[in-house]
Amino acid sequence: MRAIVNTGPGRLVLQEWPTPQPGAGQVRIQTGACAICATDLKMIGGWERTSFPAIPGHEWAGMVDAVGTGVDPGLVGRRCVAENVLADGGEVGFERQACGRQFPNVIEASGSPAAARASLDLVAARGRVLVVGDYDEARADFAWNHLLHQEIELIGSCASAGAWPEAVRLAVEGELPLARLVTHHFPAEQFAMGIRLVRSHQSDVIKVVLEW
Repeated sequence: MRAIVNTGPGRLVLQEWPTPQPGAGQVRIQTGACAICATDLKMIGGWERTSFPAIPGHEWAGMVDAVGTGVDPGLVGRRCVAENVLADGGEVGFERQACGRQFPNVIEASGSPAAARASLDLVAARGRVLVVGDYDEARADFAWNHLLHQEIELIGSCASAGAWPEAVRLAVEGELPLARLVTHHFPAEQFAMGIRLVRSHQSDVIKVVLEW
């Protein structure tokens, strides 16, 4: 199988790896697309959570193409998406004002401190802001009285356990314009260009997806 491999700090190489076989109770998934996350950039740069070589990419979607013993063979061909948090343990990033509109609920997942501040302007009075991005060492910088006077509920979360069924339902129903979140598509072979775009923090880059 083809894999984009993190061979050392800041180094990525497209390699051929042996195709894994699913064990008992497991399925194998053929990746259809994988988005690039800010967490991937930290991993690629080198951190204590993984060693080298390693394969980044946790925002994937694909199709079950093989199952192990004890697994319903009817799952083969089923489309699926990643759940990155075990049960025992949604995503919209706003980088700028949305034409003066305000919303009852705002989800900030970009990891941009500027977007986190902007989310408080985007949310309506008595609205809720869910913050799920990774902001590294950044600290909050906003008027606390705005939070108080507008009666805004500010919620922090670093996990998604149990949220995927609802997220998948919303995506399948097609009522939300989720496709607008993906601003750039690249074939997997052009991963370096995708990584550069994510690192650029350009205002027109929301989500970059590599397609397999």
